[in-house]
Amino acid sequence: MRPFLALLAALTLAGAAPAASPRTATTGVAGSVEAIAVDGGLVAIASHYESGGTVCDRVGVWDPAKGTSARLAGKDGGCRKEDEEPDDGVEGLGFAGGRAIWAEYDYGNHAYCVGVRTATASKPTPAAVSGAPCSGDAGSTGESFSYGGVGSLLAVLSFTYCDVVECQDESGADLPAGGYDPVLWRLSGTKLAKLKALADRTVLLDADATRVVVRAATGPVSVLDTKGAVKAELPFTKGEALAARLSGARLVVHVAKALRLVEMSGKVVRTFKVPAGASLAGATATLAAYVTGAAVHVVRLSDGRDRAVGSAKGLVAARLTSPGLAYAWNVPGGGAKPGRAAWVTATELARALG
Repeated sequence: MRPFLALLAALTLAGAAPAASPRTATTGVAGSVEAIAVDGGLVAIASHYESGGTVCDRVGVWDPAKGTSARLAGKDGGCRKEDEEPDDGVEGLGFAGGRAIWAEYDYGNHAYCVGVRTATASKPTPAAVSGAPCSGDAGSTGESFSYGGVGSLLAVLSFTYCDVVECQDESGADLPAGGYDPVLWRLSGTKLAKLKALADRTVLLDADATRVVVRAATGPVSVLDTKGAVKAELPFTKGEALAARLSGARLVVHVAKALRLVEMSGKVVRTFKVPAGASLAGATATLAAYVTGAAVHVVRLSDGRDRAVGSAKGLVAARLTSPGLAYAWNVPGGGAKPGRAAWVTATELARALG
């Protein structure tokens, strides 16, 4: 029996051995990374660069598989002299179907929206997006935008953001902080097509090729179709659902110190504990990702296996999609390219989880 017991012990130890760290592709970015978005195996990166009186606010697309990058900019390369007007800056970034979208702002007492742009790697010169509620009027704080989507659907939520004690109702009472007069759109070519006006302080949480997920200020999470019709509503209470991502026919919902895998009926399938202060970084039909401190984790939804697959001081963002995981960070004093981005394929994530 002893040889058998020895073999059993060896097999047990082998099964308990930690999985291998995933192989990761990385790239450097001139300037600091401001935002990332992922479409298929491509990563869009918004960055800000200042040197020698030159300021550059750029959007580029990185192809980790090919090791190539394409800058989405006109002849000026997205750059201007430091004292040159307008003082444009890029905020937010959406990316789906090979199309990137972002808003540009002029800064003074407020951030004034001066235009919404879109471009692709094959047509890198940014084009103005018509129909965008972006006046650039100096008498208004302009509009803010959030984005989501996969493939043919690139969803855009426009809203006017009010901070605490910044906006009042008709009686002069202070309004709660949040986005007011939100409207859901979809990008069609270089035009925004209106889908639906939503209730004040509604937030865009996620979107794929056929669905959009939003959260009302009162708490419920709704799944809409591409025409804005409600297909499912999950009865969360106010402040309960911190974030949500589509996971095949289900949702992964971030609540206090946990991720919940939830049916569209609202039934909870599984619950996975996460540290306080963690943030949801995406989901697929089989995985969820979250960020805690400087670490990026993935969780296998079938059994709850949790593994840190990346870590970086100065972490800016992470995003999990079906083809893989992207994350970005900034390195102070990092030389000519202080912004960094990494890509881990779905195959490598599966290998890391064992």
